[in-house]
Formats: sequence, C-alpha cells, structure tokens
Amino acid sequence: MGSTMTDQIESPTVRKVYHRLIPLLFLMLFFNYLDRSNIGFAELDMGDKLRLGPSIFGFAGSIFFLGYMVLEVPSNLLLHRFGARRWIGRILLTWGAVAALTAFVYDDTSFCVMRFLLGVMEAGFLPGIAVYVTKWFPERYRARAVGGYIIGNSIAAVLGGPSSTALMKYLDRFASLAGWQWMFIVAGAAAMILGLVAFRAMAERPADVKWLTAEQKAWLESALESEREALGGQRHVPVLRVIRDSRVWSLSILFGCALVGIYGLLLAGRFEPLSFGHQRC
Repeated sequence: MGSTMTDQIESPTVRKVYHRLIPLLFLMLFFNYLDRSNIGFAELDMGDKLRLGPSIFGFAGSIFFLGYMVLEVPSNLLLHRFGARRWIGRILLTWGAVAALTAFVYDDTSFCVMRFLLGVMEAGFLPGIAVYVTKWFPERYRARAVGGYIIGNSIAAVLGGPSSTALMKYLDRFASLAGWQWMFIVAGAAAMILGLVAFRAMAERPADVKWLTAEQKAWLESALESEREALGGQRHVPVLRVIRDSRVWSLSILFGCALVGIYGLLLAGRFEPLSFGHQRC
C-alpha cells in the first residue's frame, strides 16, 4: 500500500519539476552557446568594419577559455557558498552584460579583452547547472533532466546561424548601429533577462516552492536526502583542500581543452583561412 502511494506521488512530482525547471535551463544553454559562438557570424561584417583579421578572431575565440578554465573551480566553490539560484543568476547577468557590451568594441585589443571577460563571467555555469539538477532530481531521473537542457546547445547550433544572420541583416543601421552590434546586444540582453528570471523562478530546494504539494515536497526531500546520506552526507570540505586537489584541476583542464577543441572546429568553419600577419592583441 505504501509503495503504491509512493508511486502515485513520485511520477507527478518529477514530471512537475521537469516541466518547471528544464525549459528555463534549456533557454540558458541555448543563449550560452550563442554568446560563445556568435563571433563567427559577426566576423562576416565586423572584421571589415573594425579591420580585424582572421587571426584576431581566432585568438579572441581561444582567449575566452583562459579565464573560463582558471575560474571554473573557484566559481563552483562560491556557488556552494551563496547558493545555486543566486550564483547562476549572477553568472547570467554578468555574462549577458559583457556579451552585450561587445557590440561597442573598437579595435583588436578591446575585442580580445571582452572575450576574455566573457569567459571569466561564464566560469562555473555548466557545472553549476549540473549541481542544481542534483538538488531537484533523484539519481534515476537525472540523465533525462540533463538531456532535456543540454540539447539546447545542439538546437542553438542549428538555429544560431539563421537567427544571428537575420539580426545582422534586418537590424543593420537601426538606431545607427550595425547589424553585428545588434546581434551581440540582443543575445546579451536575453541572457540578462534569463538571469532576472532565475532569481525569481529558481528555488534552492523543493521545500522553498509553492507549486509542489506538501506530500510532493516531503517525498522529494526524503528521496534526495537518502541519496546524500548514501554518499556520505553533506560533509564540509575545506576550500584549500579542494584547491590543492590535483584531480580537480586535471578534470577542469581536460574539460576546458575539450571545449577549446569543439568550439575551435565550430568557429574555424566560419572564419576565413588564418593569415598570420602583423595584427595582434
């Protein structure tokens, strides 16, 4: 009897959590991809206007990952201190602001600086989302939850080209700004709006929301707490111990290098063949 009642609570609870959280996380991943990769489309017009060669775009595309990799671990330590909702919202607001301000770069140096800052502000986002999912989905449902939002990258890869080039074409010279400037502004503003939505729509734990019943909250909190206890509970790990752990940095570097390779291939197909002249950042 108890098992039957649990089954009646479990499925509707997980379904409700999925429909509440995953669409928002999906949109975050969608614009995360756009803000990283849209320099490939901007190069079509931005390069001529600012006299930036392919080598500058290649360097700017790579320097993004320097700040991203170095601050990945510290960012996630801060996420645990301030809470996933606040930290993810902060990441979205600051990365969106930097992405939008990229519209006003004026030379190779300012362009590279903004791309570096974008990586700094985005650091910890993907791992932070993964941590957030563990606070809401029992282990047997997490793969579906992760799949539901991570596909945002793939869809952005398909829709990013048409949407970015459409902005560049139809908003060109609107309010005296070039189309590539509007592309940065619109994508950055979307991330900032999602950051504000995150502060309001995301909650730190199931007990904090009103859209779950008392029975659903009790079941979900109990299921998640049982899993945490099986893993040793929420033991406090000193920050210095984390920073000194070579495994943490090895995995961070591995993840960062994988991203450099993936985005390098994506961007390389959009840039002209590299011409290593005298341009430099």
